[in-house]
Amino acid sequence: MASSSPFFFFYLFFSLCSLSIRSMAASCSSASFSKNRTYASCEALPHLSAAIHWTFDPANSSISLAFTAPPAASSGWIAWAINPNGVGMIGSQALIAFRHSDGALKVDTFNITSYASIKPSPIDFPSWDLEAEASSGAMVLFAKVKLPKGKTEINQVWQVGTSVTGGVPDKHAMSPENMAAKGTLNLVKGQGVSTVPTPSPAASGAHHLIFLRRRVAGLFLLALLTVFIY
Repeated sequence: MASSSPFFFFYLFFSLCSLSIRSMAASCSSASFSKNRTYASCEALPHLSAAIHWTFDPANSSISLAFTAPPAASSGWIAWAINPNGVGMIGSQALIAFRHSDGALKVDTFNITSYASIKPSPIDFPSWDLEAEASSGAMVLFAKVKLPKGKTEINQVWQVGTSVTGGVPDKHAMSPENMAAKGTLNLVKGQGVSTVPTPSPAASGAHHLIFLRRRVAGLFLLALLTVFIY
């Protein structure tokens, strides 16, 4: 009986992980935003406790989006970008939300050409309705972006940072979690969901993701400890 106990706890662990993953998807779809903004699709991103919500309009080849993530520090920033020619940060056309010198949370555009330094600049994709909100430690970046005609899949990159100096976001950490924050986004095959409109800014989905991922990590450590005990 004792020899089978580790297998039981591993089975329990993976069952709980499965439930947590489903809960992550649910938290993505149940997020709510100010100004009654709703989106047709969402995806809980695998790194930095981030999520992307979007509606794709194939008629004019544009997306309306809300990107949510907790910044690396209260004085930090969040960023979402499209890389038209690669899969990393270099070459990406970025939208970065951070608090400006006047205290207002705003979104600026950045053409990322190197890791050495960046500055606000026009990007290759027309963008408008740029806004940002903060609530309970998370930020939400809103935008509408025009894409090349016929484009239905994009290379996306996302990041968070700790600070801003002179109106420019400082370099983000180079941890494995940060370096892995990239991937492709299929704009037409996303899971169709709708958010529940509410007048308050929301980052509840991002906070729920943080909690769930920490819970999964804790369950994994508990399962390992159980194996060693038995």
